[in-house]
Amino acid sequence: VENHLSYFSPVFLFLNGDANLRHGTGRGVLLWCLAPLLISGLVALWRRRREPAAQSAAMGLLCAPAGAALLATQHPHAIRSIGAVVFWHCLAALGLPTILDRLAARPALRGALALAVVFECSLFLADYFGGYRNRAYDAFDAGRVDVLRRTFAESGGRQIYLTPTIIDDAGDGVLLAYLAGLPATGWVSAGL
Repeated sequence: VENHLSYFSPVFLFLNGDANLRHGTGRGVLLWCLAPLLISGLVALWRRRREPAAQSAAMGLLCAPAGAALLATQHPHAIRSIGAVVFWHCLAALGLPTILDRLAARPALRGALALAVVFECSLFLADYFGGYRNRAYDAFDAGRVDVLRRTFAESGGRQIYLTPTIIDDAGDGVLLAYLAGLPATGWVSAGL
């Protein structure tokens, strides 16, 4: 039960997300701009609780992390609970009409909120394509690249033998050719 409830924690949803940086950026699995929509969506879900669509959304949201919660792994696990994202967004969609109705008479506030959404999405993308790469470096077994780069640098032109596993993991040899410092024309002529 504790594992299942961890998937509904505001800390997991909006602050830290999955502790494993291969599964997320470490900044929460949902954007903050969804919070008002989710709150409004919960109210709408309660008001429409007798309708089949609302019942389906509620059951989907409650059941989505069940499989992930039953596994003996670190919890919460963003990848194993990825199906819940659909239901979180359904809940947000249920709340959207109420938010839009309340903002109809306030164009300045509506514009400010739209800018806030754009700003938050921009921050996420800047982090995802910027700082996250550095934070997640070790989580992706990136040390192998450093070892291969150093091996090629210190080989002194001697032949290097690699296991098939390393070659397969290195994108059919293209990464190896890059690390070995072969010019791109050499990759083509060598059939890489």
